[in-house]
Amino acid sequence: MKCSLCGWEFGEQEAGQACGKCWMQKGCELVRCPQCGFEMVLERAVRGEAAGEAVSLDRLKMNEKAEVSHVHTQDRRSLQKLIAMGVLPRTPITVVRKFPSYVFRIDHALFSVDKELASSIYVKRAFLYHPPFVKLPLTE
Repeated sequence: MKCSLCGWEFGEQEAGQACGKCWMQKGCELVRCPQCGFEMVLERAVRGEAAGEAVSLDRLKMNEKAEVSHVHTQDRRSLQKLIAMGVLPRTPITVVRKFPSYVFRIDHALFSVDKELASSIYVKRAFLYHPPFVKLPLTE
């Protein structure tokens, strides 16, 4: 994660420690930068998605980064094709183009698939932050 105010990069565990004193730490869609104390809203909370909810690849925006969660298809050939492309759980994936076909990037390789195949790939969005306001520290 990266603070949109100071640019400090931190992990989920550090964010949890920074929010540890708050009575709303469970179920809150805010995260606090451990370096400067700036609070940010998870972008997916603004979109109304549950934290960690898997969505199909065709629902991502262009250039949006995510991590493969699972593949849902009954077609064995489609599954073999996706495995050969490297579409495996916990693999970082980025949507590059959505029309006329879905193009996504895994590592340094680009792959093109139709909408049906793209909709069978389920991903979890990367943690993106959207600053709702600037919270200035109080000085005495």
